[in-house]
Amino acid sequence: MSDIVRAIHVLFDAVENATDVPDFFATVNSLKERAHGIVQKQSGDAISIHLDVLKMFNLAVAKFHYVHGHDSVVSSPVGFMMDPTNNCNLGCPGCWNSTNTDFVNEHYKKLSPGVMKEDTFTAFIRNGGHLSFNAHLYNYSEPFLNKKTPEYIRMCNALRMKTLVSSNLSLPKLDVEAIVASGLDQVMVASDGIRQETYEAYRRGGDVELVFDNVRRLAAAKKKMGSDTPHILWQYLLFAHNEGDVPEAADMAESIGFNEVRFAEGLATVANVDDVGVDASSSEVIAEAAKLGAVFQQAPRVNFVGDLEPWRDMIVSASRDSFVVNAADYVESDVRSDERCDWLYLGTTVDAVGDIRPCCIPDIIHTGPMKMGTIRSNERAFNTGAYNAARRSISNRGAYEKETLGIDPLKKPFCAKCDVGRPLPQVGLGAVHDWFASVNGSEIATAISGSSEVLAASVGWSQHAANRLEA
Repeated sequence: MSDIVRAIHVLFDAVENATDVPDFFATVNSLKERAHGIVQKQSGDAISIHLDVLKMFNLAVAKFHYVHGHDSVVSSPVGFMMDPTNNCNLGCPGCWNSTNTDFVNEHYKKLSPGVMKEDTFTAFIRNGGHLSFNAHLYNYSEPFLNKKTPEYIRMCNALRMKTLVSSNLSLPKLDVEAIVASGLDQVMVASDGIRQETYEAYRRGGDVELVFDNVRRLAAAKKKMGSDTPHILWQYLLFAHNEGDVPEAADMAESIGFNEVRFAEGLATVANVDDVGVDASSSEVIAEAAKLGAVFQQAPRVNFVGDLEPWRDMIVSASRDSFVVNAADYVESDVRSDERCDWLYLGTTVDAVGDIRPCCIPDIIHTGPMKMGTIRSNERAFNTGAYNAARRSISNRGAYEKETLGIDPLKKPFCAKCDVGRPLPQVGLGAVHDWFASVNGSEIATAISGSSEVLAASVGWSQHAANRLEA
């Protein structure tokens, strides 16, 4: 395995030293062929190692595009967020799925209803999704409303991704055994309060006792099935109306079945626009509540238990393919900025009907489009014209402004005037670092996490800028 790690080290050195695009990709393709040849010689038909090599080469190419501020990319996301359904059984104030339809219609563009079908899911996976290290199967909706969600989690696990779901768990007839069997690494339970009146002030339409009962059932299913996963995290959002429940919540969390409890600031500034009764907690209360957070059982290491065999042909084909680029798409400009948004090079979000958006922010009305493309189309969803324009609006602002002069601002990509602080992707380099440190059964991850030099070259290069731009 040391030979493969040396090849990966040379690969990331090539990224650091690259000046010529054709030369760089010639080096990458040569190293890629060499690395897969080493795998074949040393480990034979070890399809899992071939997949880990593919992920590392995709990460290196993403870094190359990122460092040089390219508009067009041949890399795929290193992590993604996915909504298995565009619906929710609750209607929390401020959310895209709020029960206050007047608020939603005033602030957000219409979210197409629907649940993700298996052909949409597999199309995304085959269009580069398999190269991700982390899969978060949630964003703005309730993932377990789609009965196929555990199956999708199992596929992501098979494809060697660390998986996370956020759920309100206020669901009757929840199939807890299917969730445990899926190999899900962590479920973050979104529940805020221990009494119905404090809970439902924000979690509109939910039943707090049903939530707790489902946590007990999930914990029991883990015990019955001999599984340490999923790690059950209670994510308690703080507002003025529920801060009085915090001490008791901290005391009872472990006995209910939670492995961890975390108290965090709720998005009251947004929720309060929807409902003036949802007020923020003070910074002092938030700081004190955070101290009551506790880990009762450490999150277990990641184990890949799904069946990789159905994906063999895809992986074998990808291991033999070369990166093909058109050098004309990567002409360097001396006016490129060092400023970046990590989402645009490293992460993506996909909703239940296959629409691709660049980040976790909802599609806000009276702004430029968030939709970058669709996985139903034949074009690469991570390299569409809209995506390329969004990248250019940050890394090559002068060229972007010149080419969009006179264009209606509502037709320019949302990213050109991001006014939400540009959040870091939950599935970006930090999550990749965590993957290296936490997975079992990956010799490559073990070797890289054991080398500070290779680890830094792999994940220590973010230039993410959180400041806001003016269009």
